Amino acid sequence: MARSTLYYVFADQSWPAESITTILSAKSALGLWIDGRGWIITPTNGSSFVGRSVESPRLAAEECSLPDPARKNVVAILGFEDIHRTEEVESILKSRLPTIQILRLGTRISKTALGQVRRSVAWKDLMESGFAHELDLLGIQSKIVGLQNLLVDAERVAILLQDDPDPDGLAGALALRKILGRNAQTAPIVSFGRISRPENLAMVQLLEIEVERVTEKTINEFDKIVFVDCQPSFFKGRDIRCDVVIDHHPRGESPALDLCEWVEIDEELGSISTLFTLYLEAAGVEVSHRLATALHYGIKSDTLFFNRGVSEKDLEAFVTLFPKVNGPQLRKIERPELPVGYIDSLRRSLKTFKIRSSLGVIVLPDIVTEDWIPQAADFVSQIHGVRLAAAAGIVDDSIVISGRNWENDLHCGEIFKENFDKLGSAGGHRSMAKAVIPVSAWKDRFGDGSLAQNKIKQITQRLLLKSMSEFI
Repeated sequence: MARSTLYYVFADQSWPAESITTILSAKSALGLWIDGRGWIITPTNGSSFVGRSVESPRLAAEECSLPDPARKNVVAILGFEDIHRTEEVESILKSRLPTIQILRLGTRISKTALGQVRRSVAWKDLMESGFAHELDLLGIQSKIVGLQNLLVDAERVAILLQDDPDPDGLAGALALRKILGRNAQTAPIVSFGRISRPENLAMVQLLEIEVERVTEKTINEFDKIVFVDCQPSFFKGRDIRCDVVIDHHPRGESPALDLCEWVEIDEELGSISTLFTLYLEAAGVEVSHRLATALHYGIKSDTLFFNRGVSEKDLEAFVTLFPKVNGPQLRKIERPELPVGYIDSLRRSLKTFKIRSSLGVIVLPDIVTEDWIPQAADFVSQIHGVRLAAAAGIVDDSIVISGRNWENDLHCGEIFKENFDKLGSAGGHRSMAKAVIPVSAWKDRFGDGSLAQNKIKQITQRLLLKSMSEFI
């Protein structure tokens, strides 16, 4: 049977010692003595004991009840501005009960060996993180009020995501709508493209997230447009009004961004879901299991489970959300079902698969949905010897290419942008990238016979190997 714990707090009036009782009283028995006031709380709440030893911490330490250590753990928390008083009380308590555990507050930090029963924590370390966090939330509160005031008179607000919405953007959009107190009718989540990755499709299905497709004409009919997890520079060639931008990607050059009414781009964060977790906390909004699951997965996916640039705020948000995450739903999102047609297409493409100078490229035939392509890129990236993986295929009137890279010295997004952006649109992160090239542009550049499965593979290999040559 585990022993219970008795906590004693000995303190002066230089800090609000009574506030600690809200933490400790729920854990076990508690005694609180404050210099100049005497015993405020005793483990037995004996009325004759309360108020005694008003100005003598030595006497308080000598008269407090210290139970049999075999039956109860005893922890003393000492918080005196005068270090000599701390040492005096500690000395008395240890002479009475050698096994007593001591936590000294406000003192200089000292190394503590495993066998010792004392630890020390400085006031600045005790308060710093919580104090800084509350200051952050205070600043965010002002931002939220400004954002709400900007959008309050808008009948319909479009929450715009990237062309291929990812979990981070989807979660951020859900959180923003919650903060604004709107619904899917007054603040729909919109995109110019379709969701392609299987995990992302599973996420919108399981969490019931609706994403409405828009055009340049229909989006400009909204009263306000909010860019979430993206910026005007992400939509090259499109004439889109920009009212609000909330993002964490590097700031892109764009006249529309310069004219935007409200901008927050926090490049230190690894995920926009982190920023919205802070927004929700600052706004005092209760986070549902559905929203917590979305935000948690948004952080996890956009940071590659903390293998890509993260901050302490990302870690803190991840931990904060964890207790409310729907575990079974999250597992289904991360391991989506694969259709038989995809397996057959992958099998056929692998028949001629070969690794060339650590580059692995496959081209899928008979693609039914675009999400097969990034799924295949993920698979190739797991093959031994592959540093850069690419999967391609024809979807409607475009050639779509997905890239994956887990090497620090390669930047998948830059490689794709260098080779494919002039043909269509291309780019991405260090580890993930995507290119969408009109079939007509591909034929104009590489000839009429370039749409054959083997030709697409050869052309893609040649271009990517040229960019990789300095790293091989």
